[in-house]
Amino acid sequence: MDHQADRHMTRIAAVFIIIFYIATTKRKKQRPWAIKYHDIPPKYSITDIFLNNLTSKDGYRVEKFLGLNPEEFKLLLKAIVPILRKQDGHKKEAINPCDRFALTLRFLVTGDSCSKLRCLFRISPSAITRSIIEVCDIIYEVLANYLRMPQNEEEWLLISKEFDDRFSFPNCLGALDCKHITLQSPICSNNLLNGHKQSFNTVLTALVDAKWNFIYVNMRRKGRKNDNISFKNSSLYQGLLKNTMHVPSDRALPSETHPMPYVVIAGHEFPLKRCIMKPFPAPYQEGSKEQLFNDRFWCIHSCVKNAFHLLSSVFGVLRKPLCVYPEKAIKIVRACLALHNFKRRNICLESLDVAKRNSMSNFRYRRRKNAAGTYKMKDQNINPEDNTHLEAKDIRNLFAYHLVKEGQDNQQSTNLID
Repeated sequence: MDHQADRHMTRIAAVFIIIFYIATTKRKKQRPWAIKYHDIPPKYSITDIFLNNLTSKDGYRVEKFLGLNPEEFKLLLKAIVPILRKQDGHKKEAINPCDRFALTLRFLVTGDSCSKLRCLFRISPSAITRSIIEVCDIIYEVLANYLRMPQNEEEWLLISKEFDDRFSFPNCLGALDCKHITLQSPICSNNLLNGHKQSFNTVLTALVDAKWNFIYVNMRRKGRKNDNISFKNSSLYQGLLKNTMHVPSDRALPSETHPMPYVVIAGHEFPLKRCIMKPFPAPYQEGSKEQLFNDRFWCIHSCVKNAFHLLSSVFGVLRKPLCVYPEKAIKIVRACLALHNFKRRNICLESLDVAKRNSMSNFRYRRRKNAAGTYKMKDQNINPEDNTHLEAKDIRNLFAYHLVKEGQDNQQSTNLID
């Protein structure tokens, strides 16, 4: 009996010791959902303090801070709030949709790290990472109509008319080029995304209209491929060759009778095809049809270059390596492209006259005249034209002859007026 009593008292003592330990031990405080800075109440956020207190005269500050002016911000916020709104939890309140949207825009404009955004928006880094990717998906979904291919011949003809009005180049469907988006190499990654500059990147293939809007984009994860291979693996290349993109049928050039196809303007690194034009290779004489065609060619090709430069100048996240996986990087870049087209919906063509006037000087800067009086292109040996089709060369020659004839007609008209 005494032995059983001792065992019973031992168990009771152990239970009391455990209860006393639990009662006296301090529990670890739960991490706060939003950190309080400078004694600001939790209900006030950067949106309440900064955005709601600005007047109409402070639109420049808002656009500098978020990349959108107040009207564009409110219009887009109204469309995505029903999708972003979440139900409050039992212990935590859901983050304000306006804060999540402003947080994502600030990240796209500056590319700041989560630690900087945490101090600014008072949101945890884990919530910041989830919110950025989720909001980028929603932005691309809401603005899908601003970033899409033409669906019929009428839309393609409208784009062709814009190029003809601005550059006097008929039957043009757009300017094509590629841009390498640099990423930070993740752990245990292979070399499939290592580009020609020994950087971890992904390739963005884009087709741009005369207003610097992106009408086609394609991103490939393997940045090791060059621009030519990336373009050949895209749906745009297959659609142009197989004529499955509702491109208008061949049409004769002005004051001509021979039908000519609608073409895409591309650089030296791309193939010369019936529907893809590239400049004449060097050498060629000054004042020849080749020079006239190349000068007009680079005027049009400057549209896609200017679009890439404008995209990087507004969205600073593209000017530095993206510290995300390639799948998330594609979502971020797509959101930037959709916002770019959304911002340029009311831009008039008169604001683009500077590029039109300076495109000739930019092209002449890249050319060097040799001792024989001919021009030598800087990148003429990137892709020799020995294996190109004769039909594509004939089409390019017909375009060049048309430009020469058009220039002569304009000169005669000017002399008659004088």
